This record gives sequence, C-alpha cells and structure tokens, in this order.
Amino acid sequence: MNADLHEAVARIAEALAAPSIQEGMFGILLSEACRFTGASTSAIGICDAEREFLDFVAVEGTNQAELLGMRIPFRGSLAADCITTGRTTYSKEPPALCAPVRCDGVITGALIAVGTASAPMREENAGVVELFAGLASAALTLRKRHAHAQQVERELTVLYEAARSVTGSLNVQDVLETILDTVCAHFTHHCAAVFLFNDERTHLFIAAQRGLNEDDTEVQLSACDPQIAAALEEGNARVVEADGSQTTPDFSGETDLEHATVPTVIFPRARSAIVAPIRSRNDNLGLLVISSRQPHAYTLGDAKLLEVVAAQSGIAIANAWLFDDATRRAEEATVLYNLSQKVNADLVPDRICTVVAGTALELLGVDQSAVMLHNAREDRLEARAVQGMPLTDFSELRPHPGEGIPGWTYEWVTPTAVADVAADPRNASAPLNAASAICVPVSVGDGDLGVLVGLSQRRRLFTVGEMELLYTVGNLAATALSNALRFEDARAKSAERRRYLIRIARAIGAAPNSWDLPQLLADLAIAVVRADRCAIYKLSDDALTLRAYSGFRPGQRPAENLPLDDPLAGLVVRKGRPVALPGSDAEIRAAGMAAYRRERFSAYLAIPVTIHRRRVGVVEVFRAGERPFLPDEVRLLSHFVRHAGLGERLLGGL
Repeated sequence: MNADLHEAVARIAEALAAPSIQEGMFGILLSEACRFTGASTSAIGICDAEREFLDFVAVEGTNQAELLGMRIPFRGSLAADCITTGRTTYSKEPPALCAPVRCDGVITGALIAVGTASAPMREENAGVVELFAGLASAALTLRKRHAHAQQVERELTVLYEAARSVTGSLNVQDVLETILDTVCAHFTHHCAAVFLFNDERTHLFIAAQRGLNEDDTEVQLSACDPQIAAALEEGNARVVEADGSQTTPDFSGETDLEHATVPTVIFPRARSAIVAPIRSRNDNLGLLVISSRQPHAYTLGDAKLLEVVAAQSGIAIANAWLFDDATRRAEEATVLYNLSQKVNADLVPDRICTVVAGTALELLGVDQSAVMLHNAREDRLEARAVQGMPLTDFSELRPHPGEGIPGWTYEWVTPTAVADVAADPRNASAPLNAASAICVPVSVGDGDLGVLVGLSQRRRLFTVGEMELLYTVGNLAATALSNALRFEDARAKSAERRRYLIRIARAIGAAPNSWDLPQLLADLAIAVVRADRCAIYKLSDDALTLRAYSGFRPGQRPAENLPLDDPLAGLVVRKGRPVALPGSDAEIRAAGMAAYRRERFSAYLAIPVTIHRRRVGVVEVFRAGERPFLPDEVRLLSHFVRHAGLGERLLGGL
C-alpha cells in the first residue's frame, strides 16, 4: 500500500472512530475511491430485503446528480452478480468494478467504481475497490449501530420521563397533560390528543390535546366505528397514512384497515398518524394519538414506543381515577352530611334553598345554580335561591310547567342534562342564559315541589354520576323543604286568620244593630278570599232571600230571591256542602240565572251558613281573575263565616 493510500485509509478510519458517524462519511470514502482507482464515478448501492430494487444512497463523480437517490431494478444491474455471489466482479462494458458491502456480516449492497472509454477501469484495481468497500461496510455497520444506540437511548429517555411524569401525580388532568408533554417532546407531530370513553362508552371525547383549535376539540369518535373498534380490540399501536398505505408493511399483528378514515376523522389535514390504545389491565380507557402533516412520518419503532407510553399512561390514569373517585366520594359524603344537618334543622324555605343551591354549586363545579319552586297560585316555577349570580338576574325566568328545560323537568319529573342549551328546542319557551345545563326534580312522595338547576357557561358533558349526585341533593332537600313550606303556609294562614278575626271582632263590636252585620260580613268576605263579588242569602221558607251583597256594579245587583232548586246556591243549601267551580263550569251553571248572565266570572265559591246543623243561608263569592279558589281558601271562608256569627244573626232575624 502506497503512502497516499495509507494516509487516506488512516483518515477514514479516524473518522469512523469518532463518537458520531458523520453524515458525509460515504461521500469522503467514495471520493477517495475515485482518486485511487481512477474511476470517473463511484457509488454505493443498497438493495432491499427482497432484492427487487437497488437504491443509490451515495454517489461521487461525474454522474452524481443523475444517480444519487435513483432506484433501479436489482436484476440486470452491475452489482447483481457481486451481491449474489459475495465476490468482487469486473465488467468490461462499461468498465467497472463492484465489491460487496456488508452490514453486520450480511451483504446489503455494493461499492461500484465505473471508468470511461478514455480511462478504463483496470481489473488490478480490484484490491483498492475491495478495501474501500470494506471501509464502507464498517461505516454502514457503525452507522446502524449508532442509530440503534440513539434509538435505544431515545426509548429509555422517553420511558423514563413517561414513568416519572405520569406516576408523579394522582390528579387525572395533570396525568393527561404530562402524557402529552412527554409525547410531544420526543415525537414529531403537529397535533396530539388523548381520547377517553364517555360514561356510556359509546363515544370517545378529547380529554387533553395539543395543536387543535377550539372547533376541533369538539370532535367525538364513535366507539362503533370499524377502524376505532379494531384499534381498541387489537391493543396494538398502528401507523396509519391518509392515502391508505402503511408506513411499515411488516407491522406484525396489524389487520387490513381503511387507513384514510382514521387520521382524517381524528385530526384535520393529517397525512400520517400513530393510534395507540390506552389500556389498564384488560380494560380499554381510550386512545393516544399523534399526527403529522408529512406522509410516512412514523416508523414501526415509533409505534412500538408510543404503545409502551400509552400502556404506562393507562395505569397512571386508572390509578388517578381510583384516587379521584375515593377522594370525591369522601368529599361528597361530607358535603351531603352537612347538607342534611343544615336543611333538617331549619324551617325557613329560602334559607334551605340557599344551602341547597350552594351545595349543588360546590359538588358539580358549575358556574351558577338555582332552586325553583312551584307557585300553585300562579302555576309557575319561581327562583327561591340562586348561587353564582344575583337573584334578580334569574327572577325573570318564571316558566309554567312544561315550559323550558326547568318546566319540562318539573312536568315530567325526569332529570335531564343538556350539553348544548342553545340547540335544545325546549329552551325556546323559557331561555336559560348558559352553554350547558343540568336539571333534576325536587319531589317528596307524590308532591312535586320544584326543580334544582345547575348552569355552566362553557360547553360541558354532564355525566350520569353527576346527575345522580344532584338528584341525591334534591332528594335530601325535598323533605326539609316540604316541611318548611307547610310550616310557612300554616304560619301565614294562621296570621291571616288572626288578622281577619280581629277585623271581624272590631266590625261586630262597631255594628249598631244586627241588621248591619251581614253587609259588613259581605264586604269582609271579599277581602278574606280576595274575591270580586259577594252575596249573602237567608233561607226563608222554601226560598233564598238576598240579605246583603258587595262588589256588584250599579244596575247588576244579584237576584232578590232564589228558589231552592237553584243550580248553585240552592244546591249548596240542600246538600250542606261548599261548592267551588272554575270559570267555565261557573258560566255554564249560571247561564240560566238572569242576574249573572252578563257577568263573566272565572271562579265561583258558595259556603252554606249553618247553626247547630241547621242550614240558615248561603254565602256566594265570585272571582274575575285567572285563578280558581283553592281548598285552603274554601276552608278559610267557612271558618270566617262560622266564627263571625253570621248564622246566629240570620237565624235571629227570622
């Protein structure tokens, strides 16, 4: 070996001994081969595993631009015999020498040195070509091992960081975010996301993401989609391409898929992606997906690495869920216990409603909550307590049963959760100012008291567990609210009775004689039940005689005498029981009565006047508003008539 060749080999060997294999190593090696063999062009060709094609991975010399990167059929090429036999071959036309190039002892290609007609390649240069082919083999082997070492180092780094990060927290969202941080730091990507199953396991939603805009985060994947179902069932990560091809044709365990569907459904503008199932033991939790805008961006090694990361993530997510569930249940039990203690120790409905609304706000993490109770007089739902906003901002919402989402929940006594309030047709009749809503009935026994509402100002999918939790809050509050409302109603009625009895006592005390009392009682009866007209009749022989009246317009006073077969007052006297009718029935029953034919009353109430079980008269009241007489009002008027001594006065006047 001459000195120049010795120096060149030493220089190449020194480069090969460097810690990292230089990218231009093959170029240096081929340039030296051209110099010492006199070749016009030298190249390294690598054949595929099936030896169908030969790829020129490095070229130096006159034809570099034309040959570099070219793929030619293996059969019939200058290197075919050399690679097949493993021996250096010489060709006269064109004048060329080919020496085999090995990688880890396996022939993978050849070094080809080509001369020209004016400077033909001599066969005695075979030794030099073999020398440089050996150096190329060493460079190829070292580069492969270096790449493998880098891959192993990368895998170890990714796995270490993944294990350290995902197991470093028991908060579910923190785990999801660290998973994506680790993946995005070590994988080429333009988008990445963790998809998790919803409670019904019918769809997968994006629980955490990188690189997606707001609209893309609303994407949900159907668990019944064949491509998604196959990825989940097999349990292996897969590389998919937007054109339907596979990045790694020998990907073990992969079945045939319509690859064009998966990445385009998951991420827009994706050209390639890796889809890795997230599993905990034998349970599928979701998918870990990364994508690239470049085709064939991922290898089998990338898929296998992401598969391991997804497996670690599944264990961390499951542990975080278990911890979160245990913590949440303990917190919920404490909150529900405190709620039970507070509401059962109070008899003020508004205070109870405030505690209930605050509990719902705390447990669900919503932006606003409200307790709406049914107002029987007006047949509407009214807000009694609101948390998260002023009561005045919510007080204008007063739906009838069946109107809006709260009214529908009250009417059908059915809990409901709405992810998109604006798109729900029920919301049109009584609009809620929220993006998402959850609503449960507040009922006790057969009585429906109202509804408990939770509102979120961002789109939110309420889970079945959250609905059950809010339903539990409503049930705990229902009994306490029912007792408080009854107490409030009884106290109000007692106060009202006391006020009117005081007025009656004062009126009776101020009456100069018994003839004035019925007129005073007629005036007071209107106030007792908030009516518009009142007439008092005395039973005389076989007829009813008008004794006093109040509230009638001039010229429309009631009839002076009514027969005992009168369809309203006569019936009350004959049966001895009150009669309360809504407007339509009252109009039908009074259609034949000349005195009331022109009156349009919406409600009618008649109370018999008795003394010692003897019927001595009847009190009639009429109402023109959109409100029937309630049973409590019937009892109140009966109480008023009895304690006012009207029977004694009517009987005393016989």
